[in-house]
Amino acid sequence: GYDPNALFYHGGAGVGTYGPLIGATYFDKAGKSNLARDPGWKTLLTWQKSLIDFYGYDNLVKWQTGAGDEYAASRGSRSSSTSTPT
Repeated sequence: GYDPNALFYHGGAGVGTYGPLIGATYFDKAGKSNLARDPGWKTLLTWQKSLIDFYGYDNLVKWQTGAGDEYAASRGSRSSSTSTPT
């Protein structure tokens, strides 16, 4: 499944990862931060918020609690480079 909550594992929705997919830019042509000026970031964050509202924040937190911690012992061994989480 997909969890849009940025507090889950590596950031859930991965806002920083998804921004460029919708054309949002980190920096302007002069190399200055563009996060506050680029409307793509507002679009992305608004989408993320609407998805969290759709699922319900409390429902997402409840699901996350049941999923367990990413690096918990209960998720299986990660001692091998070929191991996969269980």
